[in-house]
Amino acid sequence: MSWEQSGGYPMPGAARDESIAWAVLDELATSEMIHGAVREALYVRLRSLVNDGEQAQAEGVLRAFLDCWSLGSIVDDARRAWSEEASPQALTALIRAAEIIQLAIGWPAGPAGPWPVPDASWFSAKQQVWSQPPERPMPGVGEVDADQLVAERAAWVHRIITGELSAVHVTGVPSDPGAYGLVMGEIRMESTAQDRFERAGFAATHVATLPTYGHGWNDPAPGQPGPVYMAVADGVVVPALDTGAPMAMVGWVLWPGPHRARRVHPVAVAALQGIDGTTPAAEVGESLEIPKERWTEIVGSLLALGAITTVV
Repeated sequence: MSWEQSGGYPMPGAARDESIAWAVLDELATSEMIHGAVREALYVRLRSLVNDGEQAQAEGVLRAFLDCWSLGSIVDDARRAWSEEASPQALTALIRAAEIIQLAIGWPAGPAGPWPVPDASWFSAKQQVWSQPPERPMPGVGEVDADQLVAERAAWVHRIITGELSAVHVTGVPSDPGAYGLVMGEIRMESTAQDRFERAGFAATHVATLPTYGHGWNDPAPGQPGPVYMAVADGVVVPALDTGAPMAMVGWVLWPGPHRARRVHPVAVAALQGIDGTTPAAEVGESLEIPKERWTEIVGSLLALGAITTVV
């Protein structure tokens, strides 16, 4: 049933107002939502997980929270590009959006790929008839129970090697995880499409490549020095999950564009937030009570990162 409730996956060219998968993305995977309610929900969940000592879960939520800055800047174009062109780069962004929606709202993924299954209240609010997802199995993708795959390993690997199948959709939970892992490792070695399928589900059948999120992004251009600076990035201070110290904090610089977040000292975030585009840099440093030499170093670092630049 979860296949139907997830809408399968967002099919390129499909009628978006009739597809559950597309309706979820068009409602939640938007610049406004990712920069707003979704990001706020992730921060609240991050604080809760940290307070409860759930570090492993907190790390995933932290990565999602930080990715909201870049994702929010590209997700609207990604929905258009995937719908119209089946762009691999667009699919990468939508995969990340789907993963982040899961973490922020708590909806589970459907049976294939990261596409969320909305809860009953979402369906009740919509009150409409949805189009049916594609029928499975689909050409080139075999479907098999996990234990059956282990028992028939040679046959399924042979189907991959001969090109009859490009990927395998596994259902159920293996009773022997070790044996199952060995079979899947063999399948992944024989078919590069398997990794794409595991990341995107049946949406992967529309692309020949699927880059990882952030692949190929450039660093921001360094800022230009001057007497008065303006910020061209945001800064946040969050728990430092990798230090083992429960009260330790770390800063991150984040851009509203396709750039990777950069880890910095919390003082650098305070400096970035103090730069307002009108106050001379020296006065900002004095107001923050940062020694002059230290302030010069911080400004130089922020310029090199491309987080600030002079006001022209």
